Amino acid sequence: MLKNLKKFNQSPTHTKTELLYLLNNFRNNVQINLLSVGDQHIAGLTKFILNSSTVHIFYGSLNYNLIEEYKGALKYLYKYEIQNAKKNGFDYFNFGVDVHYGNEPNDTLRKFKLGFGGINTVRSSYFYEL
Repeated sequence: MLKNLKKFNQSPTHTKTELLYLLNNFRNNVQINLLSVGDQHIAGLTKFILNSSTVHIFYGSLNYNLIEEYKGALKYLYKYEIQNAKKNGFDYFNFGVDVHYGNEPNDTLRKFKLGFGGINTVRSSYFYEL
């Protein structure tokens, strides 16, 4: 994952400690799902169950060392999660953001996500000084 973040000049939003905290304290609402072959992790997603109708995905990641051998692995994992959400009665599947406030949109990521048939929503950010 760090190689993926470096490719896009990003740093992780959460530390490993923070992710472990979420996994341990919100066992029914936070999951990390991996697509693996043997002991090699090919792709992964972090899934947040926000409420009874919405699944939210964070951190879609692909092992770029294995991309030639396992093309489409991340797409497969997203499709699996969409089907799983539908089967379990969720109404909404949020792919997460493809642009952060003030940054240029990641058009490649946006096209990837729209390729599943969803729609793009525009959100505004509000800040309140404490």
